Amino acid sequence: MNSDKIFHAIGQISDDKIMEADTAAASKSSRNTMLKWGSLAACLALAIALTIAIPLTQRNTSVDPAIQDPGPDTAIGEVAELYDDLNIYFVTGENTLTYESVFIRYTPEDVFQKWAELNNVHGVTLIKYLLDSNGFETTHGDPGKPDTMVSYTVGDRFTIEITLSSEYQYYTDGEDGEMLAESLEMTFREYHKQIEIAGFSLSISQP
Repeated sequence: MNSDKIFHAIGQISDDKIMEADTAAASKSSRNTMLKWGSLAACLALAIALTIAIPLTQRNTSVDPAIQDPGPDTAIGEVAELYDDLNIYFVTGENTLTYESVFIRYTPEDVFQKWAELNNVHGVTLIKYLLDSNGFETTHGDPGKPDTMVSYTVGDRFTIEITLSSEYQYYTDGEDGEMLAESLEMTFREYHKQIEIAGFSLSISQP
């Protein structure tokens, strides 16, 4: 069909038919647009719902353990357990210090157990772990009265105190013992890497 015939055929179409076709096309386009945005809104709502539904206990967090450090008996659902990558230092067979990055639960007990494993330290338990901030307590009201309150102010000088069971005495001899203690200190300084540690002390409990 040549161009003259095409123009002639178009010319035979009434204005009413052209308006009807235009209206139908516009309606179809509007429906497609509404379907498109409606589908997008539904997907977005589903994504938000799934995000809210994920329990906090299944999410990895990186909270400073000096501020929030749940114990090993903390029940799931009460406080979200803290997991993160941590450099655990150990003494190599060539008497050098190195570290292994471990994804671990952020508690002193778990960190110590992994340190002992990497350093082949057996039968030793963590008796005491204390992070002291050199803070002080303030009493508000008269001591002994029911409405008396005591607040604690965190200091600005943090120290770590660790006490190990008497079995650790076996590992303290010579240069190897010094390096072992150094690796333990480096590990727990890394454990509190978000704050500045001014001092570290390691003691052994008496049998």
